[in-house]
Amino acid sequence: MTAALPRLAVVFDFGSASPMTILASARNLADVVFLCDRDLPHVRPLIDEIRALARVADITGLTDDEILAHPDCAALAGIVTFSESQINRAAALAARLGLAFLDVDTAAAVTDKYTQRRMLAEAGVQDTTCRIVRDPAGLGPALDAVGLPAILKPRSGAASARTCTVHSLAEAAERWRSFTEPDAGPGAVPPSRTPVRAPAPSSSSSSCCPAMRRWPGRTGPTTSRSSR
Repeated sequence: MTAALPRLAVVFDFGSASPMTILASARNLADVVFLCDRDLPHVRPLIDEIRALARVADITGLTDDEILAHPDCAALAGIVTFSESQINRAAALAARLGLAFLDVDTAAAVTDKYTQRRMLAEAGVQDTTCRIVRDPAGLGPALDAVGLPAILKPRSGAASARTCTVHSLAEAAERWRSFTEPDAGPGAVPPSRTPVRAPAPSSSSSSCCPAMRRWPGRTGPTTSRSSR
């Protein structure tokens, strides 16, 4: 008799590998259950398609304890997410069950790009000039501190959404408006979460900083992958 595969919960959202890719990778290794929140705009149109492929636990409106009490979450052997926006939720669920994952404090740090940069600097790994911009009035002082060209990006986000190089205060202000206005669409950035910074040339900063940054010694547009 074939032994049952260990059950693996995948917290699904924007930026994740596709359900087909996840299932193909887990074939003969794990019994996958997708944790899907229909209140999330990326998940809502896909939930029926995912349900046709695999086990789905609808976690819409549920607390962490209620999620873990869901019948499809019984006897979980692991929890994972491939979506940056769900790292904190996955960490909280894993902590409740004592499963391997980032601890809650680490999850909070890796999903806050400004905190990431501060911790890297404190550890002597890399010191990237960063400034948080909470409203349009803060763009000028941030650019003065960081220099131009600079990178404007959300303090938290995934897949380099709403990330761009700016070469002037006017361009930064225009980008700010396009990123934060209500009709900006999925991935729009609440103003309180948009920062600014400046990284070192060796940095792969596309995954780790707040909003504006400048490459030391550069006078032209930033073209490195970390500017994406």
